[in-house]
Formats: sequence, structure tokens, C-alpha cells
Amino acid sequence: MRLVRNGHSLAVVATEMGKCDVRCRNCHAIVTYDRLGPNWRSAAMTHDHAPRSEPEPEATGD
Repeated sequence: MRLVRNGHSLAVVATEMGKCDVRCRNCHAIVTYDRLGPNWRSAAMTHDHAPRSEPEPEATGD
């Protein structure tokens, strides 16, 4: 939603969506647990987990 609010083109939004892994709720929980460990709820609430590796794309004006 942030990309849309910031006026990025549909092409930029589609490119970012293409990077996503769509998972069911159970698979998402497994991957989150593996990434954040047994204290994933605390880590998610306090932002103790590692930041995203890729910065937000810049507006292209398209």
C-alpha cells in the first residue's frame, strides 16, 4: 500500500509484488518461526528482527 500511496507506477508495484512469496497461513507461520525463532511474537512487536534487505524503490514518475 505504501508504494501506491507514494505514487509509484503500476509497473513498480507489479515488480515488487513479483518478489513476494505467497503462502498459506500455516506455511507463513512456519517460515516466520524459522526466521525469528521461538520468540517471534516478541521480536515482531519490538522490531528486534533484522530489517528488510532491500530499500523501497524510488518514485519514477510513471
